[in-house]
Amino acid sequence: MRMAMAYPPIYLRKLSDKEKLVKRMTMIRITETRIEKILNEWVGKNLIKGDGKGLNLTEYQKNIARDVLLRAFGLDRGGSGKYCIISCTRGGKTELVSVLGLLLALLRPATQIVIIAPIYRQAIEGIFERIDGYLWRNKKLWKAVRRIQRHNGRIELKNGSKILCLSATNPEGLLGYGADVLIVDEAGSIPRDIIKQRILRMVMTKKETKNLLFTIGTPHNRDSYLFDAWNGEDFTKYRIVWRDAVREGLMNEDEINFVRKQLSEDEFAVWYEAQWRDLSEDDFFDMARVREKCIIEKKSYDKESLSAFDEITLGCDIARYGTSKSAIAIVGKLGENFYLIDYRTVSKKGLSWILGWLESTAKRFRASKVVIDETGLGAGVCDVLKERLVGKDIEVIGFNFAKRKERFNLYDRLKYELEEGNLYLLKDEKLRQQFNAFKVKYRADGTKDVEKLRNIESDIIDGLALALHGFNSGKCSVAEFMLDLDVVLSMGA
Repeated sequence: MRMAMAYPPIYLRKLSDKEKLVKRMTMIRITETRIEKILNEWVGKNLIKGDGKGLNLTEYQKNIARDVLLRAFGLDRGGSGKYCIISCTRGGKTELVSVLGLLLALLRPATQIVIIAPIYRQAIEGIFERIDGYLWRNKKLWKAVRRIQRHNGRIELKNGSKILCLSATNPEGLLGYGADVLIVDEAGSIPRDIIKQRILRMVMTKKETKNLLFTIGTPHNRDSYLFDAWNGEDFTKYRIVWRDAVREGLMNEDEINFVRKQLSEDEFAVWYEAQWRDLSEDDFFDMARVREKCIIEKKSYDKESLSAFDEITLGCDIARYGTSKSAIAIVGKLGENFYLIDYRTVSKKGLSWILGWLESTAKRFRASKVVIDETGLGAGVCDVLKERLVGKDIEVIGFNFAKRKERFNLYDRLKYELEEGNLYLLKDEKLRQQFNAFKVKYRADGTKDVEKLRNIESDIIDGLALALHGFNSGKCSVAEFMLDLDVVLSMGA
């Protein structure tokens, strides 16, 4: 009986076009000459833009890319493999990092590249879509692709390399990933503690490869890891300004001059000169004052320590979304001053668990009042907790965030106590960062309001504001004072 011949092994049969491409990619030996050829010739011929034309890198993009590739392939032993790029808006930083990410994925087999942005849409619409476009517009490059999952931002190449897109909005979703190349886009808009605790840990240590870290963005926030990286000694730094972009044809100088007239000096310096300035005019809270008042070292309190306070209240913000957190802030009053004793946060817990958590924490800290955000799910928590704490000397107060005027007065009270110097906060990076989420907003009728940024957590600050609301201190917010003054004046008229 004649046995069927097994499919011939790869070394005895003719390779398909796809197999030839993969084999060539895994056998490429990178030299300085080859890097120059890639940047000056290969990119323009093979990376096709949306308009059908080849991508021509600017001179400053080539200079940065050259430095990175020399380091990545061991041709330059200097530097740490960490790069901080600050750039004017529309200066080509995203294009540069997209090209570098794709080249490293193609030239270094089994490389894991992770792209992180403040929100998921930025990661997808920024770097990921550029890389995706370069691949599918070139038939040869498309053959190197194993699969692309656009719905969850994932590209896999046949040489084992992967490109992943993640968002800093949900810090817990960053766990479990490792990276050979880590790109943190718009790093100035990501809270410092998230970068330090959740993002930097992704960079894996491999003896046979050179790991790379990129922090890129515009210099609009001094209170950020991007600012730390720029002023530290561990990063190789690059600055791209509008003059560079004009010289390379990416911008028009007449348009720049027009924009200059529309912006303040500081705004133009940040967005076009790539200079570090504080753009805090729209911050609701005075961040300098916040930093000044974050002085309390976190510690444990026993019954004797807690009894020293005149009164203690709890403020609780109940999570309303799948990625948000429930937060409790514990505030003690002593004389005319308020002290943030502690805060607690949890995520993805049921209402029965939250109820037990609230009751236990209130008893643990000997609180006399619990103020709860009763918007949405909080309404049920508030009602049930009132029943459970009957006769236990703990008053439960509900607060409705849906009422705009009351919500503004709540935050304005917190702002007032901070600016008057009556509120002392924990020396805590996470807490301090959350104050950045609150911005001033003006409505169509000219009235002032508070707007919260979605890409920055604010649960602890909500809990803190609610806790302050529980104190009947006899003080009123600036907004309440002005309202009362208007009433008095109108009566006099």
